[in-house]
Amino acid sequence: MNKDTLVNRGPLQDKLPEDALESYHTHGYYRARNVLPEDLLQDAQILLEKWVDAQCTLWMQEGLLQEDFRDSDFRTRFHQIWKAAGKPFYSRSPRKPLVAVDPERTFRIVRHPALLDLAQYFIGTDELISHGIWNSRPKSPDNALTDTPWHQDGQYFREQAHIHIMTIWFPLHEVGPDSSCLAVSPDVQESGLYENFEHASGFIGMSRQDAKALKEVPVPMNRGDALCFPQLSPHRAMPNNTDQMRWSMDMRFVQTDKAMPPALDQGLIARSQDPANLTSFEEWLGKWDVAGY
Repeated sequence: MNKDTLVNRGPLQDKLPEDALESYHTHGYYRARNVLPEDLLQDAQILLEKWVDAQCTLWMQEGLLQEDFRDSDFRTRFHQIWKAAGKPFYSRSPRKPLVAVDPERTFRIVRHPALLDLAQYFIGTDELISHGIWNSRPKSPDNALTDTPWHQDGQYFREQAHIHIMTIWFPLHEVGPDSSCLAVSPDVQESGLYENFEHASGFIGMSRQDAKALKEVPVPMNRGDALCFPQLSPHRAMPNNTDQMRWSMDMRFVQTDKAMPPALDQGLIARSQDPANLTSFEEWLGKWDVAGY
């Protein structure tokens, strides 16, 4: 990636520390502190709470659950529901279900100005696509299937490994090494793409041999922080050793004229100098086929 050709840094140019861009390119990640506003975090939490409601209703209809635990708080309710239902399988990264339960709120999140400002700063352009592959992460304790192994995001779209695709990962509460913050391996993102290895969990990632050679740096974060990294930076989710859920979301962004499928398939043009280029809500929703979901 040629950082010298990226010039349009946008509204964060004078707000992030001078070393932010250099750290991102040199070390392969940057933790931006207190950059995400409460309206984005509230929208994300409300959206996930609606998904919890829908999952609860489904398990009650299937006869797995007798109680909805509605008086419990956001950090504990889903874990209580899941245990009471007998720990059934659930989506480790609900995406289409979130669009289905609240499309307007999802649309606001995937094109939120605070996320676009970060993408513009680190990618260096105001012509941005919000990638069609984004994730929500309901990470429960005692559930190995939600433990994401060492991987590069580029391993999930290998044909785009040469394109700068930026990930923004953010938790909805404080996270640390015991509550499943991310761990990164710095300074190796220029080594290229590792071979795919399929783990027992079903996640794609790096082989255990490759992962063993990495240096692990946990990245504790607070609500409002954002972890930014390119698609070749190795990272993993640390175990959730608490008795509460670990809630997070991660979005991806790419320069519009460099985007390829799947960025375009369910993604949207989220920022452009020409407003006529922006993807409308109706056009974006039409890509998801959630009727009757």
